[in-house]
Amino acid sequence: MNMVQTTIPGGGHDALLEEAVGAAIEAEFGGQAEAENRRFVETMLADLAAADNAVAAHEAEIARRQTEIAFLKTRCTALEASLDAMSVGMEPSKPVPDAEPVALDLDPAPSVPPRIPPRRVA
Repeated sequence: MNMVQTTIPGGGHDALLEEAVGAAIEAEFGGQAEAENRRFVETMLADLAAADNAVAAHEAEIARRQTEIAFLKTRCTALEASLDAMSVGMEPSKPVPDAEPVALDLDPAPSVPPRIPPRRVA
């Protein structure tokens, strides 16, 4: 940036000119820039508050799910204990012999019923 040395007639100093120019710029643009900065900061604070609320909601959901998991683990343990208590004194189950595989017809039913041949009268 090129700096121009300027003197004010009457023996003034260039600092006086800089101060005058700075005051003029501040008067012209200072209020606008301050308002824009204020709006920017307010927007950022609102965004941060929204993000904080979202994080709090996620943390609450995580806590709820952890509570549900703990309940389910306790319930499973109780069911296992109940099953163990019921199986006391029972004979061990007999192994099931291997069955031959069965073919499953997974094709959908035809949309038109099959044609039944007419009966012949003798």
